Amino acid sequence: MTKKKLLFIAYGGSHIKLLLPVIRRLFNDENYQILIFGLPGAIPDLKRNNLNYISYLNFVSDIPNEFFTNETISKIVEDNHNPNLNFSKFESLAYLVINVFNFSLEHKLTFDEASKKIKEIGRQVFYPVKFFKNIFSIIKPDAIISTISPKSERAALKAGRDSNIISISLDDLFGNHYVHDPVAEYHFVMSDYVKDMYSKKLSHQDKIFNTGNPYLEDYFNDYTKESATIFTEKIILFLYQNMYFDNKTKKIIPIPMKGCEKFVKNLSASANKNGYTVAIRNHPNLQMRDRIKVDSVLNFDSISLNESLAKSIYIVGFDSTVLLQSLIVGKEIVEIKFNDYVSTLALTDKGLSKEISLNDSPERISSVIFNSTLGKIKNKSINYFVGHINATKRVINQLNTIINEAHKF
Repeated sequence: MTKKKLLFIAYGGSHIKLLLPVIRRLFNDENYQILIFGLPGAIPDLKRNNLNYISYLNFVSDIPNEFFTNETISKIVEDNHNPNLNFSKFESLAYLVINVFNFSLEHKLTFDEASKKIKEIGRQVFYPVKFFKNIFSIIKPDAIISTISPKSERAALKAGRDSNIISISLDDLFGNHYVHDPVAEYHFVMSDYVKDMYSKKLSHQDKIFNTGNPYLEDYFNDYTKESATIFTEKIILFLYQNMYFDNKTKKIIPIPMKGCEKFVKNLSASANKNGYTVAIRNHPNLQMRDRIKVDSVLNFDSISLNESLAKSIYIVGFDSTVLLQSLIVGKEIVEIKFNDYVSTLALTDKGLSKEISLNDSPERISSVIFNSTLGKIKNKSINYFVGHINATKRVINQLNTIINEAHKF
């Protein structure tokens, strides 16, 4: 029997972590050949798991050499490549050059014009559908499986669907970002809440499945083991990230570092009055120059996420996967609204979190977190919104059903 080729594609962080439990489980399945396209941020996790992969770097042979020495491109790579991550600068360069090259062809620009345009407006405009169509014509996968993000992942799913290849998106969070503009044929979602929302928006309701989130399942199991010997202290953990995806504008916007440092000082003043201590944990992908430091608060950058959460009672941060992780392990969540233009907060809107503003005073912070109905969490039942139990098994069972149905004749 010929093995079916499954091509997995993901960025780093929670994206690749969502796929890894499924990949590991399927790797020795005699029915499948597993292929992985690693986008730059995913490469460290793929290396840690000893998984072979292909990347943008494998497909640079058709690009003119002078594009790789373009002054604007070199400057973008220099400014954005993080040397703390375990992948080479050549991976970043290949990713950027191929995407700019595709952008130049699509918009009928010279490569130099396209490079300057990208430097001006940012990489969120990358959408290399044609590039992935060419790759798929060579690899000939039976299915494309990806998480959902605005650049390469969405482009790969659209390229697969346009090429009559089974395309499956594992929508990692609440799915608000792209429910109005789906590109995949099938959607594996985190919970009944997401499925119900998708069913109201999409016409192909029979192709939306609540499988749960495999990464959250893996995380819950790991946390349970590691936290068993860690003593919880009166700590408020602030999670810092420097970018935020705005649901309303569909743009990635910066979170002000100075504003966060001021907020942490106010948070610390509030915490100290109530017998608590504040700790900071910067996003691990941030370069040292982009991390916040505040005197008189703890820094948890050098300890694991599990230990950081286990030591803490309150978790304060922006809309992120880590807040979901904190929620499923029983922490009190406080979600930050960092400007007046952010229209919704994913957990607060569902009654699963408290809400504070980045500009709140110590008194306001205290009233929300510690002793006021302003900080009351309305909904203690998270199962409808967040699913993780047996998620990997559910994803694989649904994947098997789809593949078998497509090839039964």
